[in-house]
Amino acid sequence: MIVGTKYDTDLKEKVFVVRGDERYTHSTITTIAVTTVASNRSYLQVTLTASVKNHLGQSSVTFYDGDEVIGVVVCNSNQSSVNLTAHVHYGYHKFHAKYMGNAQCLSSKSGIEEITVTEPDLLHSEISMSLLQESYIASNSFTLTGHLYGINGTTVTGMTSKTVSLILNGTTFGTATTSSNGAFIFTISANALSEGTYNAQVSFDGDDYHLGCDEEFSFIISHDNCSITVTPKYSKIGIGDTATFIVAARTFKDEPLENETVTLNNGG
Repeated sequence: MIVGTKYDTDLKEKVFVVRGDERYTHSTITTIAVTTVASNRSYLQVTLTASVKNHLGQSSVTFYDGDEVIGVVVCNSNQSSVNLTAHVHYGYHKFHAKYMGNAQCLSSKSGIEEITVTEPDLLHSEISMSLLQESYIASNSFTLTGHLYGINGTTVTGMTSKTVSLILNGTTFGTATTSSNGAFIFTISANALSEGTYNAQVSFDGDDYHLGCDEEFSFIISHDNCSITVTPKYSKIGIGDTATFIVAARTFKDEPLENETVTLNNGG
């Protein structure tokens, strides 16, 4: 295989020629544009648009924030630009894009687009959970309720028709829509969750007027609210002796329960 150069009268530029299959290896030009949406306290939403000139066939564009790859998007032959939407932290960023090239086209890298975005001066929101329990019985259905409020100075109002998400151990369990006073409810069926500890989060993503917010809490699913152990005071009990038993009641977190009444029945 021999690589040479040739002036292309259609492109009005010099191109590489790979002799053997007589294909051009086109040079490409990549540029990047950045737009931002600052509507959530937790993250800045960025849309990165990479435009690629003179590319042929299918390839991909890799987007970077500094040295960190934040996404890869396929670039087809009929596309002059591709987009990536990502969530990043507020502050300073250096974005650039790289067209990866293929057998027909050389790779190319855009210039660096530097931006600095501070947290926006939007109204805040707040989630308040109601009467949370520390544990729930696995055989019963239960509900998690709360309110979503908008805060404007000292004025606090319920936010209507907003979507809030329930996230359990990092996975979205479901969504709910707030009522006229900002109330929402999640109903969890008896067998939807296995026994164990759950790190829970109710999240509001924000809108055009209010920043998003989250409320974190935890609860435990168990078969019983407590465990009871019964052991004889002495390892051997003779016929006719008065038996003494030691009864211990503990929570599902293995904490002692005080001032509880326990009834010892004769099994059978």
